[in-house]
Parts: sequence; C-alpha cells; structure tokens
Amino acid sequence: MLVGVQFFAPSADDSCTGIVPVRVPSRLLPCNSPVPEALPDSARARAAKQQQDLARVRAERDDLRGQAQLLARSVHVLEIENTKLKETNAALEQQVATQASVPDLTRRRGRP
Repeated sequence: MLVGVQFFAPSADDSCTGIVPVRVPSRLLPCNSPVPEALPDSARARAAKQQQDLARVRAERDDLRGQAQLLARSVHVLEIENTKLKETNAALEQQVATQASVPDLTRRRGRP
C-alpha cells in the first residue's frame, strides 16, 4: 500500500519540501474493521488485577508522600527548636562567664 509522507528539509529557500510516496506494510496502518469486543477471560482477569494493583500502588504512593511531608515538617520544627536552644545556651554561657568575672563579695571569709 502506498502512503504519502510529507517531509521538510532544512534549506534557505525551502525548495526541498514535498510529499513522497512510501510503501508501508498494511499491518502498520490502522484498519477499518472494529476491534473485537470480546476479550478472553484471562485477559479480563489480568486487566482487572492490573487496575487493582495500580489503585493499590497509587494509594501507597499517596500515603508515603504524606508521611514524607509530615517528616519534613517535623525536621523543620526540630531544626527551629535546636536553633533556639543553641541561642539560649550561648546566652546562658555568656551570663555565667560574666558572673564568674565579677567577684562575689558576699562570700568573704574574714570580716574585720
């Protein structure tokens, strides 16, 4: 069977474009006869199982996506809390260092 194929060749004046007849095997062309509606039971069962598997895998994917988002939010909250704890610790260490440099006059041993 002959089929017309249009082609475009890159050229400055586009003079190399046109339609060329090409022989194509008939099994590659769409046929006009309808597809048989009756599928074997094994094909129907396989298709039903594939649909169930697809639904299960999608549900599992959605569940895992939700868990990953929850984990990301938890990690974010923990990072914020860690930052605040580090800032508080630094402030406390600075306060302790300041107190250590000032002599404690209330703990004198010998009072005149």
